[in-house]
Amino acid sequence: MNTATSEIFEFNKIILLYFGSTFIITAWIIRMIGERRVIFRRTFLDLPLLLFIGSQGISTLLSIDFRTSLLGYYSRFNGGFVSIVCYALLYWAWVSNMNAKKTRVTCYVLLVTSIPVCLYGIAQHFGIDKDIWVQDVQNRIFSTLGQPNWLAAWIDAIIPLTWALSLNLKNNGISDVKVQNEKLQFKIQNYWPDVLSIILFITLLFTKSRSGLLAFGIESIVFWGLCSLRIRKDDKTYWFSFVKQLLILNFALLTVTIFIGTPWTTPIISNQQPTVQTQSPTTALESGGTESGEIRKIVWQGAFDIWKSYPIFGTGVETFAFAYYQFKLEAHNYTSEWDYLYNKAHNEYLNYLATTGLVGLISYLVLIGFIFYQFKIQNSKFKVTVQNAKLDNSQKLLTFNCNFELCTLNFALISGFISILVTNFFGFSVVPISLLFFLFPGMAMTAISDKTQVTSWEKSNRNQMIGISLVLLVTCYLLLSTGSYYSADLSYSTGRQANRSKDVITAQKELTSATEKEPNESAYWDELALSNKQIAIALSESKQIEKGKKYVKDAIDESKQAIELSPHNVNFKRNYASTLTALSSYDQSYLNEALNVLKDSIAYAPTDPKLQYTLAASYYRLGQLDQAIVEMEKAVEMKKDYKETHYALALMYEDAKQNDKAKEEFEYILEKIDKNDEQVKKELEEVKDTRD
Repeated sequence: MNTATSEIFEFNKIILLYFGSTFIITAWIIRMIGERRVIFRRTFLDLPLLLFIGSQGISTLLSIDFRTSLLGYYSRFNGGFVSIVCYALLYWAWVSNMNAKKTRVTCYVLLVTSIPVCLYGIAQHFGIDKDIWVQDVQNRIFSTLGQPNWLAAWIDAIIPLTWALSLNLKNNGISDVKVQNEKLQFKIQNYWPDVLSIILFITLLFTKSRSGLLAFGIESIVFWGLCSLRIRKDDKTYWFSFVKQLLILNFALLTVTIFIGTPWTTPIISNQQPTVQTQSPTTALESGGTESGEIRKIVWQGAFDIWKSYPIFGTGVETFAFAYYQFKLEAHNYTSEWDYLYNKAHNEYLNYLATTGLVGLISYLVLIGFIFYQFKIQNSKFKVTVQNAKLDNSQKLLTFNCNFELCTLNFALISGFISILVTNFFGFSVVPISLLFFLFPGMAMTAISDKTQVTSWEKSNRNQMIGISLVLLVTCYLLLSTGSYYSADLSYSTGRQANRSKDVITAQKELTSATEKEPNESAYWDELALSNKQIAIALSESKQIEKGKKYVKDAIDESKQAIELSPHNVNFKRNYASTLTALSSYDQSYLNEALNVLKDSIAYAPTDPKLQYTLAASYYRLGQLDQAIVEMEKAVEMKKDYKETHYALALMYEDAKQNDKAKEEFEYILEKIDKNDEQVKKELEEVKDTRD
């Protein structure tokens, strides 16, 4: 996380993904060149992964916004074609280069690094940074992941690993376990996984994520159910130890739940009422207001309608933000988040359906199916028959314990993977979750053998150094490109903040730098246009018309550039129309051009009352009162509780000498929307006096 970037959390994680993937793949290729052989382990996921990548690639090529499909929606980032390729390459790199020892070490690293994340989140609950965030972070924590549901999904994915370690460390009192000729010594206190499990669960409760708690319940049933099926029923001592561990840990978690509470229950140590709404920085799917389930139904219907119009390959990877405007139901206008931009379907599966079509969704579901099949295959390899073997009891017990340790790790990975599928049904993946989605199957593959299995053959090698040099040159290019992308975002973030604080000179300088580094990023051009617009307005107000004309031209050209790069982005069109209207003091013809831009925008967002309101206002500025009334009436119909449209329509009726209609609009506001609006009361009295 970095507060200097435009998006504090996800952007920095995606940059780390790009850098990490580049280094890892480079090291893998150099290893192959150095050993003069192809190092690649074949798995059941190879073909499904290729099909999935292929579907995403075709959808990207056919996308309504190519760059967004390539790199992800700007501010979300994860899910673009490049990130998907990175995850797939990391999976293949993992299974081809890692072994059982490294896999187990990685599990420890994953859990150890979760400790500061959880402790920071718990500290958030007690107000350590409550004055920093706009969100009520004490009510719903998000730690370093940036959103409560994302933190909950990540905890759900890794918490079964603590249960597996807990069972293994208490493996009938045996601390030295022999796994395929490797002796693993557990010198850490046997109860640290239990303590970490409780810490993770407390953090989960503080997120107040309903989807996260649902996923936790499902994965708990899966993990403990699978473990109980694998226990030797004839070994009463071990069975008793397992049941004891199951009851003690879950009793501890239940006790924590009673004291802290859930979104549906009141904690016994507080007088708070249950929190049934979720809260977030962006939408009511994660924040207070209209019940999130109701909004989900509307957004999901919109996603389904997008798919019906783009059934095969969708609108393009990660283009939901642009497509949803065109298919948004009018019912959405009556939710508490009616004017928010929805850049995801808040259901990973419907998001794939809408943006990558039937081909994309099917390939995604097939990939998930094969992942479960791979888990099943790996689990079947853990079966060890000891009953009839010529071993003494201690050897049989040791053999079973070795087998059970591997089983519990596999069960933990399966359970964590299932939790991801559950949370994705009510939300969408972010970088940490997507990484685990692709790596958990790989970890299951490498958890068995300490020898990396490879398919290798020698290739003619005239000059290995030339090959390595070429690889390093490509690597340098990729790293420099990623670094430039990161640097451009820093400039964009600084410029955007300067724009908001009216420091337009700094804003123009930083945003110009951003566009020079990344000239194909439409968001940079749109923000730069805002800077030049503000400079032009300031010069106009100070009567420096000639000096301001340069900035007028720049602002218009930059807005056009943003739209050219992202033609389906309704917000850019809206901003362009606003720029033209604001600069009409330089040239009145800009009002006509703004009108045309708005009319074009409405074709992409036919149910947007704000856009319709702006169109009506544009007709009014041009003196076309009758048409302005017609358009404003449409805005009123789109959202009957939108006070501004009723008020503007009433004033238009007054101008048109239709005082009865004006009176009806003012009365509607007072009766249905805001009975305490003093300005409306004053206008209503004036209308009545005029009629009298």
